[in-house]
Amino acid sequence: MERVLIGTVTLKKDTVMYNQQFSYAADFEELTVKAGKYPIYAYLCDLLKVPDGIALGWRNYVGYEGEVIRNSFGSKPGTPTSFHRMAYPHHLAECFMRSSIVDDKEYELAPDWEVTLREGEYDGRRIWSHEIRLKAGAELPIME
Repeated sequence: MERVLIGTVTLKKDTVMYNQQFSYAADFEELTVKAGKYPIYAYLCDLLKVPDGIALGWRNYVGYEGEVIRNSFGSKPGTPTSFHRMAYPHHLAECFMRSSIVDDKEYELAPDWEVTLREGEYDGRRIWSHEIRLKAGAELPIME
């Protein structure tokens, strides 16, 4: 499946993460992710066609690479692993808008995207939320 680059997150220091995104509830993995830059992406099939362009859908990912500390699968410590943490678009928009360090992470939105304010209705009340949209005339930045 083709992936579309949304931006990057830079970890300022080595970080221990806990992955519970497995199909079996008891499975887990604790991993160390080195300081560095990691991609934020969505699958092409998950993007939304909106009346005036393309916006992110609810499934977006941060692609971390690291090493196992321990897990429920019996892998040895130090074994290479990856963790593709799911991120909702409104949370990513907030991180990109801050454009500064959030929890020892620095977020950078790719130049083809922009954060916009969207008005809607929920339970009979007007609401607003931020979304991430492809800029008018921009090409989708497909990852290799």
